[in-house]
Amino acid sequence: MKEKLYFPLTAAFQNDPYDDEEACESSDVTIIRYLDEINSELTVYQNMDGNTMLNFFDEDDNISKKMTSMKWGVCAIDDKPFGFVEIELTEPLTEDELKMLKDWIEGQNSDGLGEGFEQRAIETDYGDMYVSMWQWDSDYEIKTQSEMDEMFNQYSISTIDAQDLRHMKGHEGLVVQGCGGDLNQWINGINGELSDRGILKDGTKFRNVYSFKNENLTNLVFPFDEKIKLDMGKFAMWRLSTHEQFGGTWLSDYVDNHLGGYLDEKPTEKIKPDCALIGEDGNIFNLMGIASRTLCENGMADEAKEMCDRITHSDSYYSALNIIGEYVNITSTDEDMDDDYDEGIDMC
Repeated sequence: MKEKLYFPLTAAFQNDPYDDEEACESSDVTIIRYLDEINSELTVYQNMDGNTMLNFFDEDDNISKKMTSMKWGVCAIDDKPFGFVEIELTEPLTEDELKMLKDWIEGQNSDGLGEGFEQRAIETDYGDMYVSMWQWDSDYEIKTQSEMDEMFNQYSISTIDAQDLRHMKGHEGLVVQGCGGDLNQWINGINGELSDRGILKDGTKFRNVYSFKNENLTNLVFPFDEKIKLDMGKFAMWRLSTHEQFGGTWLSDYVDNHLGGYLDEKPTEKIKPDCALIGEDGNIFNLMGIASRTLCENGMADEAKEMCDRITHSDSYYSALNIIGEYVNITSTDEDMDDDYDEGIDMC
């Protein structure tokens, strides 16, 4: 029998694995893109000295006798990257033994195998990526397969006013009308139906759903966000064939036909901080790191992450430079020196 224990996985791009300040956090999409490379490097690392990880477990003799193999790996679940330890057992572990094993694995992830592997570069098209199996986070937890299944069957339902939909111009989704009873059952049912028909792809599900009331009906909005992968051709056919059953309609059609259309809103102009890049090493990874730090120093950490995600998905050096220019005002290092000099003169 096998036991699989999962834990969160993060990664960062940086020139120096020991310099956390210059690190640029990698997106989940980028980590997933390089899962094969990470797994290959993990396999090499675990077999460097001819020992298996079982040789390092000395916490409890009873657990040791039950385990015949132990291997670290990485995978994607519902578009999120995870690390895991796969263990082959001769018989099930008790609750106390499982807790002891989880604690030992967390120690390995933070100070043992994980600490060493975190310093090994994974070569990517965007530079060296360093993978971390442990984080200073109170939410960090190692989970069994059943605990993972329970976690990924949870949904978030946000109750909104029907008029809020008029502010969602540019977004699309499915509106299901007349949802009586337990809304979680409706979400489970829709997700199951769409998965069974091959409409929801790659194991993705609608997890963040809106609930609103209009025309004496309780309705649900299933938004098409970037995490949802759909076969839109099959989806359109399914919506038409089940319209009488679910009252399904596209969000844009519902807003036009039931709420009077979208409201025109003037987009707010982004404030871009100055960033001295002219005169710096032109390596795109270096420039991305400088721009990211500038944004973080100006209270724009979300923008910094968004920028790094877009750059790592760009198709050319010049496209990446243009993306940086959308977030910061690119200035010269000489201008900063002149400003410092002028400020000194004014103070005299």
